[in-house]
Amino acid sequence: MVYSKAIIRPNLLYEFKNRVKAIEAALRIRNAFGEDTVSDEVARFWFRRFKTGNETIENEPRQGRPGTCSNEKIEKYLV
Repeated sequence: MVYSKAIIRPNLLYEFKNRVKAIEAALRIRNAFGEDTVSDEVARFWFRRFKTGNETIENEPRQGRPGTCSNEKIEKYLV
């Protein structure tokens, strides 16, 4: 079963609040929810963020709009 970020991130925050190290937290979450739920690197990223005082579990807003490009534009450029 694939778990959403809305399930995994609160668990990371919970582990952080309980002073568990990021790697240990990732291991515990993988043991509970499955091997593909969270990597050590992702756990370290969120723990660094929590350590700065930012305990929101939502993504930060991004600047600008994502770029779009159609296959027609690419083909026109290549010809």
